[in-house]
Amino acid sequence: EMIITVGALKGGCGKTSTAFNLAVMSAKLGQSVLVCDADTNENLYSLSLLREIAKGDPGFAVVKLFGRDIRRQLQRQSEKWDLIIIDAGKEGRDTSSLKAALSVSDILLTPVTPRSLDVMLLEELYKEHIEEAKEDHGNSGLKCCTFLSKADTEGGSENRETIAFLESDTLPGSQYISAPMFERKPVVKAQSQGLVITEYENKSQASSIQKGRAELETLTALVFAKTKSLEEAN
Repeated sequence: EMIITVGALKGGCGKTSTAFNLAVMSAKLGQSVLVCDADTNENLYSLSLLREIAKGDPGFAVVKLFGRDIRRQLQRQSEKWDLIIIDAGKEGRDTSSLKAALSVSDILLTPVTPRSLDVMLLEELYKEHIEEAKEDHGNSGLKCCTFLSKADTEGGSENRETIAFLESDTLPGSQYISAPMFERKPVVKAQSQGLVITEYENKSQASSIQKGRAELETLTALVFAKTKSLEEAN
C-alpha cells in the first residue's frame, strides 16, 4: 500500500485537481484507491460526486477526514487499499490536517505555480512541516516531490525561474518531477463534468486537449515510477 499527500500551504495551486487526476488514473490501471478529502472546502469530495453523476461510479472510494482523525483512521485503512491519496492544505492558520497527513504519508507531492508567493510558502513547508513529520512523528522515510502547476502556456520567464528553483538545492530532500501541467481551459471544463482530460472530447479544442492529455499521462507515469521505486526499496 502507498499513501500520497497532495499538499501545499496555498490554495489555487492545483492541489485538488492533481489529487483527483491521480485517483482517476490510478483506478483506471486497476488499483484500489481511497481518496481522503482533508480540506474543509470539500472540493475533492464535490468532484467525486460530479464523477459519480457522469460515470455512475467514480472508480474510487472517498472519505472526509480532518486533523488527528487522518492519522488514526488512515493507519487502520492503509492495508485495505493499493493507494490512498490525501488532499491537504492550510486552512487559515490551521495546518493540523496537513501535519497529520504528512505524518502517515510515503510521498508528499506539491504542485507549484509560477508565482513568487507559492515559492516562498514552499520553503516554509519544507523547513517547518516536513521536518516536523520526519522528526516529531518519526516518518523519516517521507519522500517529497514538486512539479510545475498551472504553468503559462505562452512560456515566459516565470515558468523558467520556478523550474530552476525547484531543480536547485534550496529545498533539502526535494525531487523535482519534470512534468509541467499547463493552465488549459479544457482541463477545467473536463473537471466541471467530473472527468479528467483523457476522457474529454471537444473538436474545437482538440489541440489543447491533446497537449493536456500528454501532460497528465507524463505526470501520472512519473509519480507512479516514484511509488514503484519506493515500494521496491521497502
